[in-house]
Amino acid sequence: MFTLNKRGSQLASRKSKGSVLAEFGPALGILLICFFFPLLNLLGLFTSYGACYLLNTAQTQEAALLREGAAKDPGGLIIKHIPEHWMNRGIGRFALVDKMPTTSVSHTGIEPHRLITVVTKFDCRPWLVVPLPVKVPGLNAPVSFHIENRQPAESAINRGKPRGA
Repeated sequence: MFTLNKRGSQLASRKSKGSVLAEFGPALGILLICFFFPLLNLLGLFTSYGACYLLNTAQTQEAALLREGAAKDPGGLIIKHIPEHWMNRGIGRFALVDKMPTTSVSHTGIEPHRLITVVTKFDCRPWLVVPLPVKVPGLNAPVSFHIENRQPAESAINRGKPRGA
């Protein structure tokens, strides 16, 4: 019985001094820096990755319709025009990408069964930079994405005249 009263009096004494309020500020700071801001950056990375994946898928679908030379052209539709449209007027505006993504296109296989592979590389920055003494990708340093997609190329037999000709 004596210990219950002693604990009760300590709790009442603690509440009257306001020490709980003094602990609230540091606890809120730890909560924000350790949980809220990293989760917000993770949400931003999910958004950026989804937008980058959509760009790679669009490039792969268009590259499957073009002939090999037109698909690999550095100033062509796949490597230049689709990424520019994506960054300036498409969903790429919402991705945190500072510079133009790099794209490479390759073909494998023989004519009726050709596969086209499009590899797109991005560097995405975090939404908020969390102040840490070390560089952590996604928290206070950019994250590199390397997205690769394969699709069967449209056969010249089935399409008649090549689209990129």
